[in-house]
Amino acid sequence: MKIDEIAKRAKVSRSTVSRVLNNNPRVNLKTRQLVNHVIQEMNYVPNAAARSLASKRSSVIGVLIYNINQPYWSGIFSGIEQETADKGFSVLLANFRNAHTYIGNRSQSIRNLLLQNVDGIIIALYNSPSEDDLELLRTSGKPFVVIQSSEHSGGFSTVNVDNHLLAYQATEYLIQMGHTNIYHSTGPLGNQIANDRLAGYLQAMQDHKLRVTDDHLISCGSMFDDGYWCMKRVIGRQQLPTAMLFHNDITAYGAIQACREEHIRVPEDLSMIGIDHLASMTDFGSMLPDLTSMTLPITQYGVQAAHLLMDQIENNSPVQNVILPCSLYKGSTVRQL
Repeated sequence: MKIDEIAKRAKVSRSTVSRVLNNNPRVNLKTRQLVNHVIQEMNYVPNAAARSLASKRSSVIGVLIYNINQPYWSGIFSGIEQETADKGFSVLLANFRNAHTYIGNRSQSIRNLLLQNVDGIIIALYNSPSEDDLELLRTSGKPFVVIQSSEHSGGFSTVNVDNHLLAYQATEYLIQMGHTNIYHSTGPLGNQIANDRLAGYLQAMQDHKLRVTDDHLISCGSMFDDGYWCMKRVIGRQQLPTAMLFHNDITAYGAIQACREEHIRVPEDLSMIGIDHLASMTDFGSMLPDLTSMTLPITQYGVQAAHLLMDQIENNSPVQNVILPCSLYKGSTVRQL
């Protein structure tokens, strides 16, 4: 279907139709709506390659994300899609899963996205890009945004939460509820997010003059099985803590499963708090334990990152480092002592 036919039916010029197709702001709302209505009636699909040549842009954003199959990461991706769709951009997804070849896959995935002529890239992984990755991105000349970056002044835009603060607040809530013997199940240390959350826990314990020994820190990971086996190790000790702060909700759910098998009641025997509030992101959330958790703005990660990237693409806007707020969800897994 030719643009001339759309222009004839809408009773506008060919250039006006072209402007609407390219999201040019110089078209008033009434005319834009009229042209879009005709486009839908005629089932017209623009030739992406031709539009790319004309505008020197593909209107496609590349997204490298850790694991789209998990609610946390799919929530981020949902936010990206929500924001890009509103602005006429499409999304090309690279799903990164294999932690055993993390660095090699990451670099290759970035390279593959760049080869698809994307206008920019959003990276949402557990760790920040390596120096080699950053050099590759900068050399490409494409703008990029990193979600959950530990680098706050690396010359590129980032979207983060304050992991030190949210772990501090979670620990302080347990203290306010009367708990003094509080363990922390850490994420994979060496990961900056896990390090920051550990530091927040330690700071809160120190500020309230509570003792922390090596026994209080349980090395864990970030998956359900990690939390399960972490809890099994704790249960094998002579005495349980009264409360535990987990690196994320998934490990806390694994720990709850281990407690059920050992007839340990949550929160009567052991209080738990997680970080994510994943139940709010899943269709089966009502089937999960009502976990007390620090709520992260998961969808807003994606919305904000997409907004920053498209602003750089369209307006050459400067680099920004955005910190999003978090809040406490008071579920039913923490009891007052």
